[in-house]
Amino acid sequence: MDSISTLTAALEALNGERERVKLLEADLKAAQALLEEQSATLEAAKSAAAQIENVNELRVNEVLASVGVAPVDVQPEANDRVKSREDLWAEYHSLDLPSRNAFFKKHKSQLSTL
Repeated sequence: MDSISTLTAALEALNGERERVKLLEADLKAAQALLEEQSATLEAAKSAAAQIENVNELRVNEVLASVGVAPVDVQPEANDRVKSREDLWAEYHSLDLPSRNAFFKKHKSQLSTL
């Protein structure tokens, strides 16, 4: 009798876990759908930003031409770009210990994210 109640309890626990897995799978599907939606939104935003940048460049060139100045192709400096987390860690590891401490304090928010 005791083994039957033990097996029944184990079966109930297993069924509970099975339900929990089904709920987690549903949550995972919803999260994947949200990720796809957000990725599409991000790509659309990047595209819109690139179009705005092109329009702004055209307007600047028009204004310069209207005052008789030839447009100049301006390239952003390498220092203006946002460094990736990997770039920051590579730079961090190339420094000596005192410099590492100062560097980490300066870039703590980027370096400490997952």
